[in-house]
Amino acid sequence: MSEQPDPASPRENRLRILGCLAIGAYWILVCVTLAWGACKRFGIPQAPIVDPDIRGYLGPAISALTGHKFGHFDGRSFPYPAFVFLVLRLFGDYRAIAVVQHLLGVTAGAITLLAWNAMLRLIPPGGIPPQLSRFIGLAPAAIYLGSATAIHFEQEIRPEAIFPFLTILNLFISFLFIHSRFIRRQSSSIWLGAFNVFAAFLIYLLKPSFGLATFLSTAPVWISLFLPGLDLRKKCALLAAAILPAALLLFLPEQLLKRADAWGGRFLPETLFSVHASLILDQMSRDLASNARTPYPRALLQSAHDLLQSDLQKAATIPTAKTFNSLGYNPDYLMYDSFCIEFPNTTGWDSDALIQFYNYYYRRTALNQPSAMAHKIMAQMRIFYCSKNPAYRLGQSLDVTDQYARTPDLIANKIQFAAAYVPTAPYFQACRDLAARGMAFAQVKRFTEWTRLLSIHYMDLLLVALLGPLILISCGFRRHLLWAVVCLWLVYAYNFGNCLTIAVVHSLEVTRYVRIQLIYTVFAQCLTIYFILEAVTWGVRFLLANRRLQPAVRT
Repeated sequence: MSEQPDPASPRENRLRILGCLAIGAYWILVCVTLAWGACKRFGIPQAPIVDPDIRGYLGPAISALTGHKFGHFDGRSFPYPAFVFLVLRLFGDYRAIAVVQHLLGVTAGAITLLAWNAMLRLIPPGGIPPQLSRFIGLAPAAIYLGSATAIHFEQEIRPEAIFPFLTILNLFISFLFIHSRFIRRQSSSIWLGAFNVFAAFLIYLLKPSFGLATFLSTAPVWISLFLPGLDLRKKCALLAAAILPAALLLFLPEQLLKRADAWGGRFLPETLFSVHASLILDQMSRDLASNARTPYPRALLQSAHDLLQSDLQKAATIPTAKTFNSLGYNPDYLMYDSFCIEFPNTTGWDSDALIQFYNYYYRRTALNQPSAMAHKIMAQMRIFYCSKNPAYRLGQSLDVTDQYARTPDLIANKIQFAAAYVPTAPYFQACRDLAARGMAFAQVKRFTEWTRLLSIHYMDLLLVALLGPLILISCGFRRHLLWAVVCLWLVYAYNFGNCLTIAVVHSLEVTRYVRIQLIYTVFAQCLTIYFILEAVTWGVRFLLANRRLQPAVRT
């Protein structure tokens, strides 16, 4: 006679029912959160908006769609213009750009949940019950989906519209790679690592401000090449799969298209020169005073010095939409309206000679004034790492009426063949209608209060993340929370890499440079809160378990 299994105890039945209810509640909240984010996006008119940089992003697509060549304009890399071209080619309507970008925004919210759950797989059981841990992951997804800033970026024809989608996808793949390579030791780690590197390089071409973060976000892949667990053949396969697709599909086309962009080679040198103009002027003054040997005649150097000095004085007094208190002047004025426009006319130099001059004086200034350069970088970093983190928009409404009013003129003046593209006329009319009646993206008051709390506690949570490794001194905590600390540092590295790149090259006072980091900023903070709760829960359980065992040991 076969033995009958013991019936489950009432306590086990209750726990099973509670577990099923928790799973059901979680999926209901997931659907509600994603539906709420979709309603906020698709409940507004889908006509996209633009800014003065539009020629580099929309110009190549319009050129190709009106029978001309797909080009490389104003030093802007090709991935985002290619994305815009593909959308317009498939749908033939400007509104499709905003629709697709909003769909990617909602998808970014969904991938945030996937990334959170992938992170949870790296942490052994014993702390917070997994069903409850998943609920915490709803917070970063909801905050991103409800952000007026995120909706605003998705409404623009700019690479910031798809940047959050790609970065959170990159983070998700990083967590999968860590699990596959270091925990399960599966062969799938090769293609996951390759995907992680390819996505990081794609993000870099999309937004060069990702610079240092490109390597920090792919650090697990590079580290894995030096650790045991893969034989030499598989390590070579991982390295080849990581490098070759990015080289052939991203960097090679970029270099080929860049050759035809007359201004593309000057964009970065002019940016560096303009942003560091006050330091460069000081270096020129020193060189003139000491009669230092330079590749340039004294008369030309004096002329450049006087022109730059005059333009800097003007730049410090001319009111502009952007304020650069840390620099003391608006570098865009020097780059687009004064020195970088006037100086080539006084010298008659071609682009190569100008690039050489800009690069020479930027490097000379950096080498001769390292402390001043370091001070500038630290001043920029303090803009982000401060008492109120600027990644969050704390207002309850973001008015875009003026942007809609300017959009038709910006496109008409900056894109040569815009009028020849048939969908342009109805799009312009839609923009004028929206400008006439007014348009704003709203944030719920309660939502704004939550983001304010996260903003003012960013540095507190960052300190917890930095001190997190101290808890690993304990063997028990190390076994349980090692990968949680790794994930913490990895996510905060996205912020650090972006901010340091911008601090070196430009200024973090440009609002979009910091607010575009929202999706992984809030992810990092929620992950830190989870880390604290998990450490406390596991510690309490560990102590209680030891206390129950002590009487038995004495007996």
